[in-house]
Amino acid sequence: MLRPNPLTWPQYLYGKLGEECGELAQCVGKGLCFGIEDVNPNTGNPNWQDTRSEANDVNTILRMIGYATKINLLGAWAAGSANNKEMELKEARVVFYAQWALKRGTLVLTDDERKYFDMILSDNAEYLKDFKLPDELPQKNDVSSLNDDKR
Repeated sequence: MLRPNPLTWPQYLYGKLGEECGELAQCVGKGLCFGIEDVNPNTGNPNWQDTRSEANDVNTILRMIGYATKINLLGAWAAGSANNKEMELKEARVVFYAQWALKRGTLVLTDDERKYFDMILSDNAEYLKDFKLPDELPQKNDVSSLNDDKR
């Protein structure tokens, strides 16, 4: 198996930012094509709600990049969203699934970043208790595993 060079935590977050921006772009496209109030049959939510959720995810990753690099990518308005519960939960999910990158050897952390991971995982243990990493999910031929990936 070909092993990629491991990423630093800020590099990993930039990859996540690209992923989240893609999801936001998809929501924007659906809103344009079908109407912002049209209901997405996959989520049961109106397109505006999915767009808001994905925009929140983008902002969460921007905040996390700011913590990791000490560069505020959000600007002054971000001060009001420091205690945003949705952002905290997204941050917990990103850290949780980043453990898979650690296991695969595609992410490396400094000691301070490891402490940050431990703090986020500890603070959100109850929320994350039912989340599973890919190696903890049932095998592909098990149909029940199709909806388990919460990334």
